[in-house]
Amino acid sequence: METAFNSFRFGPIGSVLLWLISLTAILAGFVLGARAVYRRAHGSGLFLFWGASAVAYAYGSFRVVCSRPVTCDVGTDPFSAEYLATVAPPYAVIAALVFGAASLLVVHLSRRSPTGILDDRSASLCIGAAFGVWVVVRFLVYQLWLAAA
Repeated sequence: METAFNSFRFGPIGSVLLWLISLTAILAGFVLGARAVYRRAHGSGLFLFWGASAVAYAYGSFRVVCSRPVTCDVGTDPFSAEYLATVAPPYAVIAALVFGAASLLVVHLSRRSPTGILDDRSASLCIGAAFGVWVVVRFLVYQLWLAAA
């Protein structure tokens, strides 16, 4: 059983690897972006970056989910506001919690650094911690979301 990603075909293992690589890239991009924003704009800039990143992640996830067959096929437009309002919120909650935890870790480790700047080793620690937080938060959010539905 294979799934298509644009014109490429991946088996189940390839799909999981693609998902892990994509998630790691998203988390690494956020941590490195948060480090740069915190270095220049401190708390207020980091707060805006956190919010914008959570919204962007939710919208991107909505577009990925609704591009699959049978997921958002009812009606004339699979990317309508009704689907956005029902598909995106769990992703927004997950992103807000994970990116928030990563932001707090970036701030904490930056303040503990003798130079006041998050070094590469600490950034790697933030990425790994964000990945672990993402696994736990995703599980908890989906359990609560399904229980509420």
